[in-house]
Amino acid sequence: MRIFFSMLFVGVLAWMNPLAVSAADTLLVIGDSIAVGTASALSPTKTSAVVGANSKTIAGFAVSGTYTQMVISAGSNDKGQNFTTAQQQSYLKAIRDKQPNAKTVWILPYDAAMKAVVRSVAASYGDSTVDLSQFSSADGLHPKSYSSLASSVKTALGSTAAASASGSNAATGSGAEETAGTVSGDSISGLIPCGNASIPCTLCHFITGIANLITTIRDVMFFIGLAVITAMAIVYIVSGGDQKLMTLAKDGIKYTLIGILFILFAWFIVETVMFNVLNARNDLGVGAQFRGVDGYQFNCDATSRSGEQVETYGSSALSTQYNTSVSVSSNAKCSDMNAALMADVNAAGYGVPPALLVAFMRRECAPALTNPNACSSNNSYTAGGPMQFTDSTWKGLGCTGSKFNRADALKCAAKFISKSSGGDYSVVGIYKAGDAYCGSCVDKNACGGNYCAGIVANYDVYKNC
Repeated sequence: MRIFFSMLFVGVLAWMNPLAVSAADTLLVIGDSIAVGTASALSPTKTSAVVGANSKTIAGFAVSGTYTQMVISAGSNDKGQNFTTAQQQSYLKAIRDKQPNAKTVWILPYDAAMKAVVRSVAASYGDSTVDLSQFSSADGLHPKSYSSLASSVKTALGSTAAASASGSNAATGSGAEETAGTVSGDSISGLIPCGNASIPCTLCHFITGIANLITTIRDVMFFIGLAVITAMAIVYIVSGGDQKLMTLAKDGIKYTLIGILFILFAWFIVETVMFNVLNARNDLGVGAQFRGVDGYQFNCDATSRSGEQVETYGSSALSTQYNTSVSVSSNAKCSDMNAALMADVNAAGYGVPPALLVAFMRRECAPALTNPNACSSNNSYTAGGPMQFTDSTWKGLGCTGSKFNRADALKCAAKFISKSSGGDYSVVGIYKAGDAYCGSCVDKNACGGNYCAGIVANYDVYKNC
């Protein structure tokens, strides 16, 4: 009995303190959509990340303030950008130099060539790395589990801190990650992961907040139960053979264990019901995955066309300042809007102007304007169909039917454009939607070049037809 309670006490301590935490730290997560996904699990002080961003784009991010820690995810979108190794290295160094004194962890891309370049730059600074190849991926670009990636990043941040312990930060323990639940800078972590300029609150966040509250109540009650068990164990140990005290201790332990089991059972049932309801209502934008003893992890995620995962629609991307004065020519013509196409377009819904959907389709798969079966195979990014969706994007958006079916693809695109634009179909709103759809309005080479300006140029033609 005494051995049992000793082991229980040690186990409780281990569970209560899985990783050293210091409130003195401030954490910046910067990079592409992998950074966005990682940030959703880390709750950093500030996130500066845009879906689809390559190293050059990230190097151009303006970051204000000074942070003690930094996590960088860059390089995954550099393939196909025709950067020389020297150019890529210079962009990566520019990113690193934004916080020269921060303890930094780099997330290495899946692609071997890109990984080698990122690793070499990280090594030149003496930084730690986390290799994405240790995590399973559905598309070769993104990990299936951001919680697992975040856990490894936390460990790497701790290792970085240990390596720096001989310096001035050793006394404060500032190498550990930011304390969960603190409010600092642009980030609010805790029960509801939103409520700032970069992450506006949505219905999805309210739902995930409820899930987090339920889990928090479970944890509190569990620790109360363990405290009662510990107290009863002490009573049993000091009872000196007194039968009344021994019986009291045994009953206390028995009924507390029953209570803990009941709490765990109720928690599991509630989360399972939530999971099944949310799966049935995938239009709410809530993602969920089962994580064993941790139960279900609920989050606000969706995926962009190129497979870049976005944890919330329009986080950093919507705050990007666009140069909407860029003007490009368009080959769009009113005859593109044929009767068969417009029947599918008009049925798409979500309040998106039909002319704007046609403008997007012309950029994504122009042959589909006249041939509903065009673009019937996936490209190297596993995107395919008239609106060029990846399978993970399609599933993440909760779209039905087939991405290769023109009518179905238009409905899915309308859903995405409506949400990412916020229902604003002015030039700025179109740029927001285009940025989310392609991954960048800033990079002139992204998605065939001048993507957002091209959409606007097409729309200017079609809306007057």
